[in-house]
Amino acid sequence: MLTELEQRANAEARHAHRELVEVELRNMALDYLVAAGQAAEAYQAQLAAEAKLEKAVEALEFVDGKISWEINPSNYDHDDVCNMNSDWCEIGNHVEATLAELKGDSQ
Repeated sequence: MLTELEQRANAEARHAHRELVEVELRNMALDYLVAAGQAAEAYQAQLAAEAKLEKAVEALEFVDGKISWEINPSNYDHDDVCNMNSDWCEIGNHVEATLAELKGDSQ
């Protein structure tokens, strides 16, 4: 049979152990919450990067669809050159606006 002093010591040891386990569980829960928050932030950053990439691809596709990559001056009259100049201005404005938006400088 355990003496009263031994019983009290055992009870205190169990209580101390229970407190240590609770502290460890709280720390584990906090670690989990921090990791979950970091994962959520990383996911949001990934979504933002994918959206920027999509805008960049759209701008490049716009440019690719607007211009003829080889220009031979003998193939164009004055009106053709004026139309190409207009297209190039539109392309420049589109690319400039897209780059400003992607860089966070949109007006």
